[in-house]
Amino acid sequence: MAVLKWPDKLAAYTMFEMQTYLTDVWKLSSTHANGILNIWNGVTMVLPIGFLYLVDTFLGNFLMLLLSSIAYSVGMGFLYMSTPPVLASSMGTCKDYEPNCICGTQKVLFYTALALLAVGIAGHSVSLYPFFVKQRTNFDIDDGNKIYFQILGMVMVTIVPPIIGAIILPRIKPWSIRFGIPAICTAVATLLFLSGSCSYIKPEPQGSPLTNVCRVFVASTFKISQQFPLDDKKLYRKDGPEHQSFSRTRVLRFSLVYFLYIRRI
Repeated sequence: MAVLKWPDKLAAYTMFEMQTYLTDVWKLSSTHANGILNIWNGVTMVLPIGFLYLVDTFLGNFLMLLLSSIAYSVGMGFLYMSTPPVLASSMGTCKDYEPNCICGTQKVLFYTALALLAVGIAGHSVSLYPFFVKQRTNFDIDDGNKIYFQILGMVMVTIVPPIIGAIILPRIKPWSIRFGIPAICTAVATLLFLSGSCSYIKPEPQGSPLTNVCRVFVASTFKISQQFPLDDKKLYRKDGPEHQSFSRTRVLRFSLVYFLYIRRI
């Protein structure tokens, strides 16, 4: 499971170099390149909201990690294939790192790769830590082996990605190789994660609290046109022998009704 940190770190190093790639190879202006990366960052920050609902309601942490890891691997592969030399023979283009050597198909692969990387990052940010915490209760090997595996996992997570991303990748000139190495590493990480899938704890989704929040907004929307009751007891449904009553307030009424009330005054 520790190798699932590889895609996150290698994707961070890859995207750190992305502006240089867009300005040097695609010959985009710094403003245009920053615009593409800013949109990508915005999508990456918004996606966890929807993914969190999917995890709590339908998928669970294991399936979300599996899908996001596959998205990482495919996205890195598409990013590698989007570089000019990779598909030059099949597309009939040149192999130079110039804009005229990048065909339309490679541009589609590039933008698809960015979308898949955003899915991978968002999925890992939602499910990676909760999944790790859940697996600790199933880690039943003896203390000696436990320390050994913990040290091995720490080395794999903290040393391997920085060596690849901060030392090896910047010294490699061809962009196809610079993107190809993270693609191979993310694919290996996904396969290693799948190799231990039989021993993982996979609890069923318990439902999302966002569902209740949405129900409140839906209920308040349907009741927006109803008359405000004068009797406090009519504000609540009586489910038991004892009825709980609260003092009325206009502050916590439906916001649109309150707004229209203010406008009317």
